[in-house]
Formats: sequence, structure tokens, C-alpha cells
Amino acid sequence: MRIHWYTYFQVFSLLCAIFCRRGLRLYSIGIMIPILVLDLTTELIGTNWRLFHWKNNYPVYNLYFVLSTPLFLYLYSILLQLTPKQKLYYLAGSILLEILVVCNFFFYQGPFEFDTYSNLLTQTANIILSCLALAHLAIGGKDDEAYILQDPRFCLNAMILLISMVTLIALGLQKYIMLHNIEIRHKVLYFAIMPIANAVLYTGYSCAFLLCRMQTSK
Repeated sequence: MRIHWYTYFQVFSLLCAIFCRRGLRLYSIGIMIPILVLDLTTELIGTNWRLFHWKNNYPVYNLYFVLSTPLFLYLYSILLQLTPKQKLYYLAGSILLEILVVCNFFFYQGPFEFDTYSNLLTQTANIILSCLALAHLAIGGKDDEAYILQDPRFCLNAMILLISMVTLIALGLQKYIMLHNIEIRHKVLYFAIMPIANAVLYTGYSCAFLLCRMQTSK
């Protein structure tokens, strides 16, 4: 069984989330625990797909798009603090997005080819919603910039925005990168960038969870 080095950052982040679960409940972001469980499970299975005698690991990551999308949409519904009317529009848009991802998984690109359209849809949604959530924090919060930077929701949204932009580019251009053998230090561009991006992401998550913990101890 193989475990990539950045997977340990995922494990540490999940342990931090469990340890700081009271703080996560304080900010209503307890959904991050099942998100991290799904992330870790997907990574472990996707890394060791040869143990199951599969042709590739695309079905694992394609299924991740299907399962993770409603979890992240629920997270954003909390972070955006929507009004009752806004919640109706948001729910309709969320259902539509999930339907498109599910249809792409089962009927269009399918589970055995990497679902680039699902990646495009979900990462674009993450970028837009995380930007809106960051704007909401900046406008609705206190004028003190230091206060906003200490808000765990700021760190959480910033990390999601960062990884979504990187994933959108790296996975969206995956076929082109593989076809033209684009490399950095003798590594295919995807494998050179994504491990570092994942390490940064889960380090940022851990910092956000610890900030939640600090708020409960005051």
C-alpha cells in the first residue's frame, strides 16, 4: 500500500478537525469533518487503485466530484449566511449543479474517463462562492483587518479558493499536459504542482481549525 507524503497533511488536518470539533460547531463548519474523511478516503483509494486491478483511478476521482459537491455547497450555504429568499435560489442552483455532475458521471463523459466538465463546473462554483464568502466577511465583519485575518472562515475560504484555481488549471489541462509531456524538474506538471498545493491546502485547513479552537478557549 502506497501513501504519498502529502497524505500525512490530510491525516493531520482531519485529526485537527476532530480535536477542534467544538470550535467548528461554534462557526457551524462541522461539515468539514466528513469532507476531510471523503478527501482522505478518495486519496488512499486513488493512490492504490492497482491493488483492486482497475484499469485506472478515474472512477474514484469522478465519484469524488459527485459526493463532494453537495458537501461543499452545504458549507457555502452556511458561510454565505443567506436570507430565506436567497436560500431558495441557492438551493435551486445547487440542485442543478449536482444534476449536471451526476449526469456527466453516468451518461456523458462517464466514470472511466476523467470528467473534465465536472471539474470545470465544480471548481468554477468553488471559486465564485469562496470569493462571495470572502467578500461577505470583509463587508459584514469589523473594520479591523487583523480581526478578519484571525477569522477561521477567512483562512478556510482562502484555501478553497487557492486549491480550486490550481485544480481547475491542472486537471482541466491534464490531457494537454500529458500529451505534450510538460514537465518541471523531470516531473509531469500535474504531479509537480498538485502535491505541493495539497500540502498547502491541508496546512491552511489545520490553521483554520486551530483558530476555531482558540475562540472556544477565550
